[in-house]
Amino acid sequence: MLATIEVQDQLDKSKSDYHVLKLRFDDLQDNSSKQGSPILIFGNEKEKFKGEITDLVLDALNDYAKSQQANSRKQQLLNDVLESNPMDGTRDRIIEELKQVFSNYNGMTSNMKSSLRSMGLEVVEDGNHNHLQFIDDNRYMVAFAKTPSDRRVGANIIRDIKAAII
Repeated sequence: MLATIEVQDQLDKSKSDYHVLKLRFDDLQDNSSKQGSPILIFGNEKEKFKGEITDLVLDALNDYAKSQQANSRKQQLLNDVLESNPMDGTRDRIIEELKQVFSNYNGMTSNMKSSLRSMGLEVVEDGNHNHLQFIDDNRYMVAFAKTPSDRRVGANIIRDIKAAII
């Protein structure tokens, strides 16, 4: 009988603790700095790297916001969304890594291929050109010469990668 009373007391205390925690949780959710409903629902495409889709959309919103009339409601709303959703930055990190890989490009090496693979990219050799693509996804390819023609080839490859892939 005494054991049953002790178990009932513990159960009552647990229920009370639960209700207190639930109230605190609900209060925190109500007072969260992030309010409203999600704006972005992903489609069927899978991200090739962390933050790819969100950063692309935020970048497009940023460009669109800049094109709006200064101090207009549209610009204000877009800037508010942009300020509430920071960029992930993975894309910028990948671009910096690509710049390192293709600086002083003088032909593809095994170290370069390894670095590209760690970024989720692979090199496919084809005749006089190499093609860079996402691993197991040949829908987006960047072609570049196996041997450089001038000193700007690395910068040109990066430009083409940014336009087509990253």
